Amino acid sequence: QGSPIGHAADSTFTEIESPMQKGDRFVLYTDGFTECRNPQDKMYGSGTFRRSILKHADQPLIVFRDGLVDDALRFFDGQPLADDLTLATLDIRSGS
Repeated sequence: QGSPIGHAADSTFTEIESPMQKGDRFVLYTDGFTECRNPQDKMYGSGTFRRSILKHADQPLIVFRDGLVDDALRFFDGQPLADDLTLATLDIRSGS
């Protein structure tokens, strides 16, 4: 939650450290996932994106990633995208 990185020039961020545990998964994405719209002009939104993440959470990483992209593209239903869809997913295989 909070301001997206690079959203505003005067944004401030708090640095925290959190140990990574085996099984943790990171999802990094651009705003195209949440801000692009379908033919009815409805934005995908962060809530829909979070539900997609939870829906696919127990799947292997590649299937998880593809599921997130597929859900978004199904929602956009062929509507030309106003922004890019960039997604990076990462699984932690061992704790540190």
